[in-house]
Amino acid sequence: MMMTRSRSFNRSYSLTSRSTALSLPTPAAAATTSGYRRADHSPTNPPTMAPPQSTLPFLPPAIPPSTLFLILDIHPLSWSLLASDPPPNDMEPGTTLAKAPPTALSISHFLDILLVFLNAHLASRWGNEVVVFAATAGRSSLLYPPPASTVDEAKPEPNMYHPFRLLDKRFEKELKSMVEDEQARLSHKGAASLNEQPAIVSALTKALCYINRVLPSANAAPGEGETQAGPDKVEPRILIINATPAPASTSTETTDISAQGGGGEMRGGYVGLMNCVFAAQKAKVPIDVLTLPPASGGSGPPIFLQQAAHLTDGVYWRWNGRGGLLQYLHSIFLAPPALRNKPFASPPQDAVDFRAVCFCHHNVVDVGFVCSVCLSSTSE
Repeated sequence: MMMTRSRSFNRSYSLTSRSTALSLPTPAAAATTSGYRRADHSPTNPPTMAPPQSTLPFLPPAIPPSTLFLILDIHPLSWSLLASDPPPNDMEPGTTLAKAPPTALSISHFLDILLVFLNAHLASRWGNEVVVFAATAGRSSLLYPPPASTVDEAKPEPNMYHPFRLLDKRFEKELKSMVEDEQARLSHKGAASLNEQPAIVSALTKALCYINRVLPSANAAPGEGETQAGPDKVEPRILIINATPAPASTSTETTDISAQGGGGEMRGGYVGLMNCVFAAQKAKVPIDVLTLPPASGGSGPPIFLQQAAHLTDGVYWRWNGRGGLLQYLHSIFLAPPALRNKPFASPPQDAVDFRAVCFCHHNVVDVGFVCSVCLSSTSE
């Protein structure tokens, strides 16, 4: 009886062992499930790991590094208006609002905020870069990075990230040099030199030429050697910080801008700005716009910059004059274009004024005549 039970136990154990052995994975399957491509452990072919894939459904498969081209308006008259006391609120005495009061903005305070934003852009991803252009009355200049022949004078510090120190020192040095040149021109030519509009169009042209020269793959057409988006392809974008107030106007009246350089709020003209916008649109370079003059000061929105942001899928935002500039810069303009729709969200855009400028009188018109050959608009 005992012998019969032992035989049946041994038979069941042998069947269980066979089924267990049959259910074990093969070495190739085990290597595949563990993340290796092939279980070839020879010295000439070491095992390689498969590329990591994003497990989050709302993130793109690869987030490329971003190069931020900043165009800063440093017109002296514009910043003198921003630094002056804001107009008082036309409210009854004793009325309170659950909002911060309008505050003045000096250029020194804004530059401190701007450097924090630029450093945050450099620290957000390895490979991010910053290019800064300054636009003043009638001319523009490159502030950062320095030319290749320039010797690096910033010594590394143990408690500071070296790219931060390079940006801070070079930005401060070039800005002081540009201010000294403006003072020398003011003493030589007088106050008439300040009547010119800021050369934002000139700085925008230089930024697009910089992109075409340094980042040729950013605007390559399909079939011309353009590679697919990957973790090493640089993604350029342009941010314009406008400090010059635009004339207040409504959509039903004709605005005379002939005294403003023939192009509205900036030197270079409407045609020059539209050419830059179409070039950026073809190169898929978004143009973001931050307008500093608030609506409480009686100025209108810069309609041409607003059109530039709309046509290039950029973000247009107008400051309300109540502080919080660093929070606005971080929450609206820090995220690269690859992350603006998912997981972040862009702010809703206002209604865009698509009025054009006539070529005969340089006026913003609602109704005009368009030439069928050159597509120029005229008011008469």
